[in-house]
Amino acid sequence: METEFRDFWLHRNVTIPENEPPPIPNESLLNYFERHDLRWAIVSQGGRESVSYRLNGAKILPGKWSEAISSFPELMEQLLSSSDGAAGCCLSKSDPPTSTKSKAKRKWAHNEKRKPKGYWDTFRVVEELVAHLEEVKNTKGRPSTWMPRLSELSADGRDDLKAAISRFGGYQHIGNLAGLIPYSEWIYFEDQFAFFLELRNYLREHECGSENYFPPATEILLNGHDLLYYHIQQLGGRKIIASRLGIALSPDAENNPSSSGFGLINFGPFSLDFAILLFHFIRRNMMESHAPLTIASIQMPSLEKLERAGELELAAKVVEFGGAENVARRLGLFF
Repeated sequence: METEFRDFWLHRNVTIPENEPPPIPNESLLNYFERHDLRWAIVSQGGRESVSYRLNGAKILPGKWSEAISSFPELMEQLLSSSDGAAGCCLSKSDPPTSTKSKAKRKWAHNEKRKPKGYWDTFRVVEELVAHLEEVKNTKGRPSTWMPRLSELSADGRDDLKAAISRFGGYQHIGNLAGLIPYSEWIYFEDQFAFFLELRNYLREHECGSENYFPPATEILLNGHDLLYYHIQQLGGRKIIASRLGIALSPDAENNPSSSGFGLINFGPFSLDFAILLFHFIRRNMMESHAPLTIASIQMPSLEKLERAGELELAAKVVEFGGAENVARRLGLFF
């Protein structure tokens, strides 16, 4: 994301020192310059404060235009001075991006391109939705088989498609016809993936990479890992997660088998690195898939599929951890 932020300012003719993290643009600027991919990336990473933390304390542009100008005088001076240059913007100190004439022009330009009467039917809605998802797949870094929220279609400038979905059966009906994975399922997958990465980073930083003990929530907060704490609460809490990952809740659990140190149920041994590699494999395969899916769910890959892909080590680990069905249950995958 740091590279994307630097590119954003570079294309606005704003110079950011190489030894400083790039400031995070506010919502109105990202909207004005139609950088909806960056808006989505910020939200998916937990918001601006979380992104700032990840970028070593990157400064955040205030949402209020007057405060942004007073807080970042040099940066804003460069941005405003480029209004007649290559950056192609028409900003001023007195008018925030949302009230500029160019914004109004873009709005009416969209209305001029409205589809003709009788254009939409159920087949056309599905066709346009699938085509749109293929078009933005690489920009968003998201598989085209994942059903977006309607608000995301608006952010992409497709209010026409959003309205058509509501008119011809609704979100769930159109998603089913298009063979797309529902938002609730893929966002859970993404949250789990992000959590696994955050937890591994934490264990490497504070526990020398050991997976023998799941740190308490208070300890995680004291060490400044707010995003990890948020993911733990979101995914069911420390006890449930520790049970699924086979990580002890107390340091003496391995030496005292009779203790309840393994949370609710001890499912046996597991590996965080294995879960990350498996999720990476699944996500990479979904990026290559196209709608409609025969089974619109995020599936646990079979041993045969892993072996065909040359993932022999992953396949061996699946067997070691109880087979594909057991691994799927522990990770919330369709089997």
